[in-house]
Amino acid sequence: MSNMQESIDNFVTVHDNVFSHESCVLLDSEASAAGLGHRIFMRDRTNLEKTSVLEQALDSYLQALEDKSPVCEYWCREDWKNIDAHIDADEFLYRERGELRFPITGHVLYLDVGSNVAGPTCLWHSTTPGAYDSMITVPAVQGRVLRFSGAMLHAVPRPPLRFVSGRCS
Repeated sequence: MSNMQESIDNFVTVHDNVFSHESCVLLDSEASAAGLGHRIFMRDRTNLEKTSVLEQALDSYLQALEDKSPVCEYWCREDWKNIDAHIDADEFLYRERGELRFPITGHVLYLDVGSNVAGPTCLWHSTTPGAYDSMITVPAVQGRVLRFSGAMLHAVPRPPLRFVSGRCS
């Protein structure tokens, strides 16, 4: 993790077809069977046999990008629901010391995208901390990985036009 000053330069990249349809089905099935929610794993190459197939797939993707982050934190969920705008931060550190610390990168891996899912992931670009210049929307597409600066404000709106329709209902 880094602090806001180290990761202020916002970036967003989208990688399509990272995993095949068959792989997405397998990974989604494993995520569902493991119980949806929050997980953390250490990316220690000597311990990969102790990680799940999903964690091995995430590690493989990060390896291909030469990402050296030692820890991977991830969430799994099945339904498309509104996720309010937020920044991923170390909440424990903030409560203990009042310091804000963010992951270097954030990722969204889209595995099973339902036919009625219209909600994109929205990210807000900032050139100055606390001031947002523009919004970037990335539609949910099976096999896609969205990679972005860990200090970026992001959300998943439902309804999909929540942030652009002039109303927040």
